[in-house]
Amino acid sequence: MPNSVLPRPDEQARLIDLRRSIDADEVMRQAEGVEVHFVGGAVRDALLGRPPRDVDLAVASDGARLAARLAARLGARLVRLGGERFASYRLVAGARVIDLWDREGAPLLADLERRDFTLDAMALPLTAGAALIDPHDGLADLRAGCLRATAPTVFRADPLRVLRLARLVGEMEGAVAEVGTLALARAGSAG
Repeated sequence: MPNSVLPRPDEQARLIDLRRSIDADEVMRQAEGVEVHFVGGAVRDALLGRPPRDVDLAVASDGARLAARLAARLGARLVRLGGERFASYRLVAGARVIDLWDREGAPLLADLERRDFTLDAMALPLTAGAALIDPHDGLADLRAGCLRATAPTVFRADPLRVLRLARLVGEMEGAVAEVGTLALARAGSAG
C-alpha cells in the first residue's frame, strides 16, 4: 500500500496497546476475512499516548454483519448512525464505544481522503506488525504538533470542522494550525 510508514518503537508500542484495547484478533475473527482498519482519532490518540475515548474502525464491506456480530460478542448496544447517507454503526458496552464505518467497497485511500486533518487521515490495519498507512504525512504533522487540512475543500464540505480545528488545537498541548489551514478555515467560516 502506498504511503505506509513504520512508526518509531515508542509509537509502535502505543499502537500495540490500541490493538489490545479492543482485542483486534477477535475483531478480525468476527470480520471473517473482510479488511478492517483503525482510523481517525483512535490512531492519533494512540500515537500521542492517550487512551482512546472511542475507537473508530473502517471496514471494507459488510459493516452491518460485523457490527451485529461484535455487538453480540461484546454484549454491546448497537446503534445505526448515518441514516441513508452512509453506513455507520456505534457499539456501546459500558464505557467502551466502537464506531464502525462501512466503506461499502470503496478503497481505503478514498476514506482517508474525505477526512479533515492529516493527523486524522491515517489508518492502521488490525493485523499485528502491519505498517501505518499515512497518505498525507499525518504522522510527521502529529509529531510536529501541526494541524493541517487534507484538502482545500474540507471546511466548505463541513463548516463545523472550523470548530473541530479550534477544539483540537486546545486539546493537543503545543499544537498549532498550519497557516494555510487557518486561511481555509477563515474562508470556510465566512460563508
